[in-house]
Amino acid sequence: MGMVHALGWEKFQDPTHQYLFSFPETTLTQLAKDIGGKLRIRTLRIVGNPSLKIKRVALSPGASGFANETRALEMGDVQALVLGETREWETVEYTADAITQGRQKALIILGHIPSEQAVAAQDPFWSP
Repeated sequence: MGMVHALGWEKFQDPTHQYLFSFPETTLTQLAKDIGGKLRIRTLRIVGNPSLKIKRVALSPGASGFANETRALEMGDVQALVLGETREWETVEYTADAITQGRQKALIILGHIPSEQAVAAQDPFWSP
């Protein structure tokens, strides 16, 4: 919830799945800029067409692993997966292959620590 709050995504959150969000249409580039600005991330990575139209996003902070990441990308209505970190040879290549197949998919990779800082700030048991 800390990450959702930091991004201001509460009103876009799917009531049946806490990691799915529906937005007014935007581009991959604009979504990445908005996320970077809100989380104060100076560098993030995008995989996909910068002008891809995005309406549905899956969020996976930290490092959730290939199985969870591909499960999100396999959802037909999800265009982008926002994640902390992933193994280069798995999810990045999976996404590149999906794009080559003509599927409307993208990644926004925040970095492990930036993707969890807002979570940690909301956790009363966390201490730096």
